[in-house]
Amino acid sequence: MSNYIDWRGFKANPDNLPEHRPGVYLFTNLEDPKKHYVGAAGDVHDRVKSHSKGGSPRKFKTALTEFGLGSFLVEPIYYWTAGDHIELLIVEAINIQEYDSIKNGYNVAQAGASVGPYGAEFAAIIKAANTTPKMQALWKRLWADPAYRARQLKSHAETYAKPEVKAQLRIAHTGKHAHLHNPDNLAKRTVTCRTPAHRQKMSDISVAMWADPVFKVLLSDVIREGFNKPGVREHLSSAISAALHTPEGHAKRVTEIIALNARPEVRAKHAARVSNLVWITNSLKNQRIARELPIPEGWSLGRATRWITDGSSSKMLAAGANMPEGWQLGRTLSTLNGLWISDGKTVRKIPQGSVIPEGWQRGGLKWTP
Repeated sequence: MSNYIDWRGFKANPDNLPEHRPGVYLFTNLEDPKKHYVGAAGDVHDRVKSHSKGGSPRKFKTALTEFGLGSFLVEPIYYWTAGDHIELLIVEAINIQEYDSIKNGYNVAQAGASVGPYGAEFAAIIKAANTTPKMQALWKRLWADPAYRARQLKSHAETYAKPEVKAQLRIAHTGKHAHLHNPDNLAKRTVTCRTPAHRQKMSDISVAMWADPVFKVLLSDVIREGFNKPGVREHLSSAISAALHTPEGHAKRVTEIIALNARPEVRAKHAARVSNLVWITNSLKNQRIARELPIPEGWSLGRATRWITDGSSSKMLAAGANMPEGWQLGRTLSTLNGLWISDGKTVRKIPQGSVIPEGWQRGGLKWTP
């Protein structure tokens, strides 16, 4: 019992909680494990919830009152996936007979319609095949079929696109999941979502999903349609920009970049890329190009790493280049109380208040090391 959790007052297995799906469920009296109640519903989650609020047949309701909700374990044992609803009644009848829950339990009828009887062996097969782990395996096999997956995704998209369905889901979410928006619960979820283990788990799931070609095509189409809607791009751009330009956002981004660049695989990839690059310069700036590419006109191998001066102005000279006549290594350091100007190739200082010559502008020479 220690592995059970409280669910609507009942005990439940955390790996097999009632879901919003048609199916059959089983109650077991933990104080008298041979006594059961079997039920079927179009929505197992809601029907089990109604039992906790007194919505049970008289015989079962009396037992709940006598022993208390916490003395009963609830287990979904079958979920309906296809076929006529009569299938639910058949499975309900099978399990009522298997658990003998009329004579030695809390059911009062074999089923909601004239179905059965069926043998205990067949009931055991049905139960074993439709418990949650088995159903998960079945769903995985079904979703491995691209054609089946495409049909289901298309059907779901068409259903959820209907305005009335959207409205119902919005109402249902607000009412049934309001507790998720409680500040305390939000804080707990935030802490959980930020743990390395949770992030790695979600990352692995995302990588596996995007490795599926069908999923990639379908979701890419959805994303593309979303970005093409008026105002969506602008809204996302402004939201991202606002987040990045806050002190917290900037600090977070810097931390992420540092952590990324510290990863061995990233450093190895960067080293491999850089090893095929060479430095070139035009004396104004330096840049790297692929080793096999031709050097553009006006550029030369190396970097502008040396300052030279003619006594009145200074400029940068690429390493290995010939020294121009009348120039020498060094940089002019003017003692004038003026301002620096540049023509894009050289810099010099002029007295404060002087007219800036044509072709020159205020500021120094920008140098990219």
